[in-house]
Amino acid sequence: MLRDSRRDTLTAGHSGEVLWVRRRDEHGVRVTLWNLGAAVLWAELHLPFELPERLLIHSEGQAELGESLASQQAVLLGSP
Repeated sequence: MLRDSRRDTLTAGHSGEVLWVRRRDEHGVRVTLWNLGAAVLWAELHLPFELPERLLIHSEGQAELGESLASQQAVLLGSP
């Protein structure tokens, strides 16, 4: 996700204590989320974009997102 050095496809920010990096290019959308605070429900995240539905990588090896992102966990989400 960060290998491509083009800045025009990359945005970053935070929602509370959840850091996010989003890349949107000709290959689709990828979003990395890393929770540095207490567990947060997905519905409580205030992001300036819709989250991709597909889980690509979970820092804890989980196969599904569940209802929340626990403290110190990270995920990579994507579409196509």
